[in-house]
Amino acid sequence: MLVANNVDYQQKLLNIIPPNLSDNDIEEIKEMLIKYFAKKAMDEMDKFWDEKNFKTDEDMEKYLNEKQTKSCN
Repeated sequence: MLVANNVDYQQKLLNIIPPNLSDNDIEEIKEMLIKYFAKKAMDEMDKFWDEKNFKTDEDMEKYLNEKQTKSCN
């Protein structure tokens, strides 16, 4: 039911946005949404790093290589 819920949320967002926005307002809203979802993604990635106890990019690379090796077998 994820698709139905997404449509419901999209409609709810559309309902709060006035119909007479300028192009500049639309661009600003788009930028705010991009930043919002980027922050959520970064927060999740930080949580993942903490859970895996990664300290460096090399730790992540090692993990990814191990996952890839396991999926190829």
